[in-house]
Amino acid sequence: VLSRRRRRAMEEPLISPPKPGFGAVLRHIGPVGFLSFGGTQANLALFHHILVEQLKWVPESVFAELLGIVQSLPGPSAVQLLLTSVTIATGSVLCGLLAILLFMGPAA
Repeated sequence: VLSRRRRRAMEEPLISPPKPGFGAVLRHIGPVGFLSFGGTQANLALFHHILVEQLKWVPESVFAELLGIVQSLPGPSAVQLLLTSVTIATGSVLCGLLAILLFMGPAA
């Protein structure tokens, strides 16, 4: 009989997949600024589709928690959610800021 710790160690992958970087953010988040329209709720649905369903960068539970947090904060919820979810997915605040620039840039 294996202990719980040993079973958990056997189930976890030995090599974690590489985190997405600047190129992935440019490729996947770049077009969003040109394609998104319809306000905050439409943008949140688009981010959910891209980040959770399509790319699988952020788990559903984490996205739901972030959505609850940013809805309670003042300011643009879509931008806050994009910043935090891309920063978590990439492990880089610079990638999160790049995602915001790519999202807001075409509207400026």
